[in-house]
Amino acid sequence: MSDYQLRYKIISFFQDIDIKGFRRFADVLPKWLIPSPKSACIIKTLHGFNLIVDPITDEGVERSIYYTGTYEKGSLYVMKSILKQGDVFIDIGANIGLMSIPILYQNQKVNVVSFEASPNTYGYLKRTWEKCSFKARWTILNKAVSNNNKEIDLYIASNADGAYESIMDTKRVSFSGTVKVQGITIDEVWNNMKNPAVSFIKSDIEGADLLALEGAVGCISHCKPLIILEWNPMNLIPFDFKNQHLLQFCQLNKYKCYAIPSLIPIHNEMELGLNAVLTENYLLAPIN
Repeated sequence: MSDYQLRYKIISFFQDIDIKGFRRFADVLPKWLIPSPKSACIIKTLHGFNLIVDPITDEGVERSIYYTGTYEKGSLYVMKSILKQGDVFIDIGANIGLMSIPILYQNQKVNVVSFEASPNTYGYLKRTWEKCSFKARWTILNKAVSNNNKEIDLYIASNADGAYESIMDTKRVSFSGTVKVQGITIDEVWNNMKNPAVSFIKSDIEGADLLALEGAVGCISHCKPLIILEWNPMNLIPFDFKNQHLLQFCQLNKYKCYAIPSLIPIHNEMELGLNAVLTENYLLAPIN
């Protein structure tokens, strides 16, 4: 196992300094401090838990985690600050457990339900689940979350670009083909679980996030969870989603949209478009 926690803390410190000269230094610092990867390995992350990564095959997300010890740190900070003991967290597009594991590790009574549609990525997620100490609190499902439970064509890519796999051809990478994946809605799972109190939903499924939320309106209406989702303009094109559709969803369900990590409130389509230059992650919070 590779334990670079001190080095990860140094890297994190400099990456949090938003000054032009420091940003350039922070970009090259990981390559100076962390040895080049030679194979798949187990690392001890910045947050203290162990994670199986393959930085050779996956040159995107998993290589980034290998060199920095974390992923989507701003979103993680928001979730950790809000989740309480006994809460249920739904992770849509769990990848290898990048958000699920920190939450389970740092909140000893939180239960997590993780969905990962990609058969390839799910294999890594399952290996991590099998080796973890909190299986009783963690449910993993190899299904594609949407607004219905029909079988779905998932566009698949090489392992290096696995994080970009989607139910539509987003053109962000070159896809090698499609595989059939069973669809499912959050409401179906929530009802099967006897309607527990869900306090947080995170969705990162390459443009299909609004479909996932449409299939969760029962849970959302009843539980009023906080929601973090990815809203990437390029991913939205094949879905024919516009900024107005996210804001309409918020208005219909009595939610307010905020940019992450700044938590700047989004009032209209123009503000959402402007913030897209800085972020693709947003917090939806219920209006009391």
